Amino acid sequence: MYPGTLALLQQFDQNGHSVTSDYLLGDPYMNVFQGINSVEGFFFPAFTSITVEVNGQVLDIGMTDEMGNYFHTVNHNFVIGDVVRLSAGAYSADQTITLLSVDTIDVANNFVAGKALPPGICMYLIDRIFVALVLK
Repeated sequence: MYPGTLALLQQFDQNGHSVTSDYLLGDPYMNVFQGINSVEGFFFPAFTSITVEVNGQVLDIGMTDEMGNYFHTVNHNFVIGDVVRLSAGAYSADQTITLLSVDTIDVANNFVAGKALPPGICMYLIDRIFVALVLK
């Protein structure tokens, strides 16, 4: 199995009734919200100790929930250039805080666009649908 794989285990009785158990081998990712000093992690192992680091300094050690997710406000004011890392066992996700700019707001056409310096994203909000292009 590799990250992102969903495994289903089923047991059937003589009448064809079944019991199903599933397991998702996560492909962890994270979000950092600079304005509210919040970190979110998704698809880490469930009920696992998770560590939040900024620039190599441990800020928090918490626990993922039953879905392998983690939500926490940290005692740190994120600044451009901070490297944020979530790690839980063999799994980790990293993000560098970068400057984002909103360049276009077109209310009439329900359109917002902006960019970040590489490595970063180009972002577009079209009719309430967010599209992000990763630049490497």
